[in-house]
Amino acid sequence: MKISLLKVREDFDNIFCKSLENFLSKKFDWNGEVQANMQGEQVFYVNDQLNVIYPKYIKRALLTDLIKEYSWSPIWWKRQLQRIYSFFAIRFPAEKLFSKGRFSITPAIKNLEKWVFLPGNHSIRVIDFPGNECHVFLKVGFFKGFLENDFNIRRDFPDLPVPKVYNYSSEKHYYSEDKILGLPLNRLPNISERNIALKQARDALQSLYSKTKDYLSSEKYLRELCERLHKNSQLLDNELSGVVLTVCQKLKAAAQSYLPDEILVAQSHGDFQDANILKGKDRIYIIDWEYSCVRSIYYDAFTYELFFRFPQKMLNIYPQAVQKNQNNHENITWANDEESSHITGYRYLALLEDLDLKVQECVSISKITSNESVRTWLKVVYALENL
Repeated sequence: MKISLLKVREDFDNIFCKSLENFLSKKFDWNGEVQANMQGEQVFYVNDQLNVIYPKYIKRALLTDLIKEYSWSPIWWKRQLQRIYSFFAIRFPAEKLFSKGRFSITPAIKNLEKWVFLPGNHSIRVIDFPGNECHVFLKVGFFKGFLENDFNIRRDFPDLPVPKVYNYSSEKHYYSEDKILGLPLNRLPNISERNIALKQARDALQSLYSKTKDYLSSEKYLRELCERLHKNSQLLDNELSGVVLTVCQKLKAAAQSYLPDEILVAQSHGDFQDANILKGKDRIYIIDWEYSCVRSIYYDAFTYELFFRFPQKMLNIYPQAVQKNQNNHENITWANDEESSHITGYRYLALLEDLDLKVQECVSISKITSNESVRTWLKVVYALENL
């Protein structure tokens, strides 16, 4: 998620300052202050569009690979403009115009002279150039379970195409990982290369599913899912809670109409989309496993194919995509072909699981000040499925 969107969702400046103070104190036994838009000993510029927070005096060449993805667009004239912007936006004097803020650290820490920060949904990633590694730490007030998911899945399944993780501290809420370079699939200009990388990612997930799959009672699974949704929805405001419960019951009823007595589940990625599949020099990486847990076998496939993470895109492509999947299941059944005759039921179940994830995220993170993304998702699903 870009910094510009994080600023809408949460008190970004305050969260970044408090989170970084917490991390630095634990890692370096440092006692100081991180401030937003104030003078200090060590200054970092913030570029919302390039999604990067970088030291004032870092060599700009080090930033090139980190912002490369933002210099590409499928539209040729936008591509030229974005390349120009990406070059000048991090260089004097244009960076003073394009930087939407700054952070200062006092007292200064020498190690941070070549550290770059990439904020995310629940954590902040540090690119440590001198150490040739990354550090990932939890944002203050955010649910540590998501950070643990990201670490545990990569530790427990080392054959996955993921950055290697190490040095996890459950008390200090951070871990380290290998520094990698790669472009997200949606930023690859070569369609053939993109399709090959997507197949490799699907094959990796298919291998994970084969190791973790299990059959569960559909009645019990749906009941427990809706009970959790009902419990969590009580922590939302009354209006939103009412809509959540209505959509929950309608999706449950629709799923029950099409699902068999037992459903196939497996360990899912939880956020399978182009931005989380990176194409490196000679391999791919699947990143951001924060939402990983056991879900229905087709959850990742539906998340990718129906754009669960992008309600507006979902609104535009959903009817055609659903019709396409009813006639040809290939874009869904790559995950597993054993349940292909129950695709419609699994679609309703995947929507219900996604609602569960979104509500869980809202109620478990005290620092999120806007639930607009959930409201938008509910409106889109309500309309598209004629609930």
